[in-house]
Amino acid sequence: MTVGGGVLTQTDARGDGRGTVVGGVGLRIARRTGVWAALLGVVCGNVAAQDYPTRPIRWIVPFPPGGSVDAVARRIGPALSAQLGQQVILDNRSGASGNIAAELVARAAPDGYTLMNHTVPFVVNTFLYRRVPYDVLN
Repeated sequence: MTVGGGVLTQTDARGDGRGTVVGGVGLRIARRTGVWAALLGVVCGNVAAQDYPTRPIRWIVPFPPGGSVDAVARRIGPALSAQLGQQVILDNRSGASGNIAAELVARAAPDGYTLMNHTVPFVVNTFLYRRVPYDVLN
């Protein structure tokens, strides 16, 4: 360890004089950031979140009953309902490679009570159709 310019540095194994900063401005900023993050966590820790879910959850399945996506939803739905303590309603909305269901979900209120599971066509449709009623990235 050497002292150079008032900052403690540590030379590397090559011994070429280049060193890494052990202390200094970067360390002070990191400490201050850590202290502020800890204080913010303490202050915000007492904020009470709303209960979720408080009403039934609607799970949109974009394919007809009997398919693999529907089978997965029917298998997971009851377990999710039991874990959340709220009813999970499966709603099959098939057609247009899932675009009908995706549009329904895209127009639903963004409150977390409308879910959808999908497969590859959800992304591929954006390249096949001129306009799709949803944004894949959002």
